[in-house]
Parts: sequence; C-alpha cells; structure tokens
Amino acid sequence: MDSLNLRQSIFIALICLIGYAIVRQIIYSVETSKFKRLHGCKPPTRLPQLDPILGLDLFKTIKQNAAERKALETNVRRSLTVARTMTINLMGQTFVSTCEPENVKAILATNFDDFVVGPRMSALGRLMGRGIFTTDGVHWEHSRVCQLESDAELEAKFDYRPLFGQVSPGAQVADLDSIETHLQNLIKKLPEDGATVDMQHLFFNFTIDNATEFLLGRSINCQIDPSIEYFSEAWDYAESRSNDRLWLGKLAFLMRDAKFESSCDIVHSVVDNYIAEFLSTKKGGATLGSGEVKAKRYNLLSELSAFSDGRNLLSHVCGAASFFEFEERWNEAHPQEGKFFERIIFVMTMRTAVDDMTIRNTLRQTPVNNKERSWNCQTWIGDGLKRLQDAKLLREANTVSAADQMVDVLLEAPDEE
Repeated sequence: MDSLNLRQSIFIALICLIGYAIVRQIIYSVETSKFKRLHGCKPPTRLPQLDPILGLDLFKTIKQNAAERKALETNVRRSLTVARTMTINLMGQTFVSTCEPENVKAILATNFDDFVVGPRMSALGRLMGRGIFTTDGVHWEHSRVCQLESDAELEAKFDYRPLFGQVSPGAQVADLDSIETHLQNLIKKLPEDGATVDMQHLFFNFTIDNATEFLLGRSINCQIDPSIEYFSEAWDYAESRSNDRLWLGKLAFLMRDAKFESSCDIVHSVVDNYIAEFLSTKKGGATLGSGEVKAKRYNLLSELSAFSDGRNLLSHVCGAASFFEFEERWNEAHPQEGKFFERIIFVMTMRTAVDDMTIRNTLRQTPVNNKERSWNCQTWIGDGLKRLQDAKLLREANTVSAADQMVDVLLEAPDEE
C-alpha cells in the first residue's frame, strides 16, 4: 500500500510539473505575441546550427574563440554573413544577438524596462553579488542611482566623472605618481641578464595593483609581496570560470567546481576586509590611506560609501573591478581596435561646438610631427583636430551625418609604423 501511494504521489507530481511547464510556455507565448504586435517586431533570422536543441556546436566554437582571442572577430563575421539580428540556441536557451543601432538603443535606453539580464545572476552572482551587472528593476536602479530619487539628485550629490580623470581642487584620479610607483615595481621584476620572462603574468599583477588602489584606496601590492598573489590568482580563476558559467546559462548550476567556490570566497574575504577597515576608519573620522596626498586622492570605495551601506559595497566594487580588468585586457589583446574606439569616442565628444581658440590651443600644446609620429592620446587628439579642421567638419559636428564623416576622416590617419 505504501509503495502504491508513493508511485501515485510521484505520478501526480510529474503531472503537476508538466502542467506547470505547459502553462508557463503558453503565458510566455501570449506575452511574446503581444510584445511583437505592440512593437511591430518581425521574426529574426535563425543561426544555422548542427545542434538546434542544446547548441553544443556553438558552445564548442565559443570556447575555442575565447581561447584563441577571436570572439569579437567571429561575432562580426557572423553578423555580416548571417544577419545583423538573429536568434541562437545555446544550452537549450534561445538568445537574440543584434548589432542594429535601433535595437541596441531600445535595449539600453528607450525600452530598457522591457529587457532583463536573463541568466546572468545565476552565472555571475557568486562572484559579483547583486550589482549593476547582475540585477534588473529596483535592484538595478539602486546600483545605478544608489537610492537617490532622480538623476538630477544623482548629479548634484554624486558624480562618477571625477573618478575617471576630472580634476577637482587638490584631488585627481589621473595620478601619474601612483601609476609610476606600480610601473617601477613592474620594471624591478624584469631580469637584468636579459632572460626571457612571461610578461603576461607581470602585466596582470601590475593591473591588479593599479586597480585595487583605484577601487579600494590602497593597493594590495602583489608585485612587492608575492604572498598576496593568491588574491590575484583567485580573482583570475573566478572570473574565467564565471565566463564559463555565463555560457552555460540556466545550466550553470551543473558546474560543480570547488576551486571556483574557494576562489570566490578568497576574493570576498579580501575585499570585505578592505571595506570593513575603511568603514571603521571612516566611522572614526579618519581617512583611509597614509600621508596628506593619499587623503586627497579619489577612490571608488570612498565615493561609494557616501551613498551605499557596507552590505552593498562588495557588489559594486567587484562589478567595477570586472569591467576595469576586462578593459585593460582587451586593450592589451586588441591594440588596433583600441585605437579605433578611441577615435570613435573622440568623435562623439567633439559633437559640440569647438571654437578656433580651442583648436589653436590644442595644436600649440601638441604639435603634429609627421616624421616622428607617436600614437599617444595627446598626439592623436592634435592630429585628429587638425584633420577635422582641414575637412571643415568641426562647425557641423552637432549632426549625425557630420559625425559619420568625421569617423571617415579619422580612419584615414596612417597606422603606427
């Protein structure tokens, strides 16, 4: 009798589970159809796949491209050969891949509330927590505006821009002295006998030291103290495995990795210690760091603490650290593409009125020398201004068509020899 009741219970549970899945799919189909009619959406092109169910062939391609650093190249080629907007199947989930400007604008701006981050929380949440990269709705708004009631209040009470190079009285993030300190530590690691050395590892530690000082107000100095390298190694491993979990989507829970769990614990422990020390120092009325100059430097942790409690600081810091490291690594791996995006960003910043005095001042401070061209930021700005001035585009730089022409002019600049 007990065995019969058990089988009946299992059968009823399976029926309920199947019924729930069917009802959920029906609701999803109705909502999707309503959304399509409301916005005039057309059915997207489907990416041809050998495995249309789990997408294992695409998963293998993604892993291979990541190892060979060809992910961006492959995505661009796929968009050009298949479609600019397409659906792909990966680990049993359907994703929409798009590079159409209007679609991107709708997702990130005009129709932002209609889209969600999907399985990103389950994949990245273990390392990053609930922050701007892993949440939607109210939680995302909290991470973005940090409990301020409006963007106007945000601009009045807190501004991220000083953190990224804007100079204020007695304080500056573009702190060359700090960078120089870490750079000298990097140089000291180079063998004096000219022996071959793995620069990737040295650059990674340099990035970690520089990033932690900017983010936490105090560097972990893993270049000086090898015993602290366990943190950088833990961060590197946890971040790489988070990418694997992201590709698995809803199946990320199947990835059981004790080293990943311990790496996340190490990262959280170290960052938590910095946050706890900072909050205790702040509560006592002191400023984190040593020396008068240190007290005047901006760092992300001190700025975040002005509007977020200690429980949320870890998520904000880890999320910023991920983006910071991604940007550093991407620039190292793709120098030519980095130059291209520098030019595009410059064009967008130039879509405001520029007077003759600004042009003359910039060219005077950074003269263009075609014989000894140095493609640093200042030289490129001077060169770009001169080219745009010659093309007579600066006066009409407030229009989209003029901005496109400016891009064409800038891309005609000769590459580094």
